[in-house]
Amino acid sequence: MTAAPDAVEIRKPLRIGDLLAAAVRIYGSRPLAFLATGLIQGCALIATVWLPFAADLVIVALSFGIAYGVIARLVVGDSIEAAGQRTLGLLPVVASLALVVGIPFSFAASFLIFLIVAAAWLGLSTFAIPVAMIEAPDEPGYAGRMAHALRRTVELARVEYVHAFGVAAIMIVLTLLVGVILSLALFSFAENGRIAALALSQIVLSPFFFIGLSVLYFDQQARAEEKGSGRR
Repeated sequence: MTAAPDAVEIRKPLRIGDLLAAAVRIYGSRPLAFLATGLIQGCALIATVWLPFAADLVIVALSFGIAYGVIARLVVGDSIEAAGQRTLGLLPVVASLALVVGIPFSFAASFLIFLIVAAAWLGLSTFAIPVAMIEAPDEPGYAGRMAHALRRTVELARVEYVHAFGVAAIMIVLTLLVGVILSLALFSFAENGRIAALALSQIVLSPFFFIGLSVLYFDQQARAEEKGSGRR
């Protein structure tokens, strides 16, 4: 594993404020690299304008998984080129996990009334993608990586599920609230179209969302180790 100053040096559980501060530091350390990954979410959002809802879910889920995978590698110190190559090398696994994790999350997050369901699902399943991108399974093939990722996400979530759920909920709410404010500002100030304003806000905000979830992965690992149940 490549050393990363802010993420893998987590050796004790973080309070939520510390976790958010770590996410801000990581984003600020390489803003251009992270903004480049935001283009994935921004382009996916624009694509959904012309697609039916079912196709929207698939597109958003796949962009969710690919962007998350690249950012997980950036958080551990990879260059943008290395992170992209690693994600492409694991694309069948990442795409499959993206559908498993992303479709239920995207569907629930599409309706404000189901946001708590979206956070609950994310608190359980969010670790699957960084596990696939960072950890080395005993069996490196597709089936082995999938099984390892799904098993580990449940293990890590169970370490302290309420904490994982709380962080996921905060990341969702922050992204939505700041996204609305930023979109309105872009729409009124620059006279951009509504969709363009939303896409620009996603380019800026989605990296922070995935950085926060990546830091949560390391945070749950630290909690697991503290309880004597973690596995490197």
